[in-house]
Amino acid sequence: RNPGLGGAVTGLWVTELSRAGVLEALRARRTYATAGQRIIIEFTVNDTFMGGSLVVAEDPVLRWRVAGEENDSYTLRVLRDGRPMHEETFTGSSQGDVLDRDLFIHRPGEHYYYLEVVSSTSIPDYTSNAAHALGGRAWSTPVWLETADWIVG
Repeated sequence: RNPGLGGAVTGLWVTELSRAGVLEALRARRTYATAGQRIIIEFTVNDTFMGGSLVVAEDPVLRWRVAGEENDSYTLRVLRDGRPMHEETFTGSSQGDVLDRDLFIHRPGEHYYYLEVVSSTSIPDYTSNAAHALGGRAWSTPVWLETADWIVG
């Protein structure tokens, strides 16, 4: 909304720095967004990059790399179907993974995972900028997942 003034920022994972590369990344949904913070997010499920989809026959492994401002503190949440399944705090940057051991036991079917990073630093309240109401944060594009029918049941 207000670039450089606390407005939203969109990040893309492109294969080449060109118009065609940007369009390809948008179409493949290799994107993330922030409420203005300078945060970089990389998120995968079983090595499928954010924006992708996959079918799994085992509990999936979720991996992330997040880089924020060096001295800022953050809360990272991994969400499955919109509900937090993992949370941690960090300063500056984080890298990690988590195995979703509950997926096959309790949740057969279709799901989505995404990453949310909340900054402890507030964002300025500029006119027409609604982002300050939620605070500084970033979100990955989801990874869509389906459990294999022949595994469940």
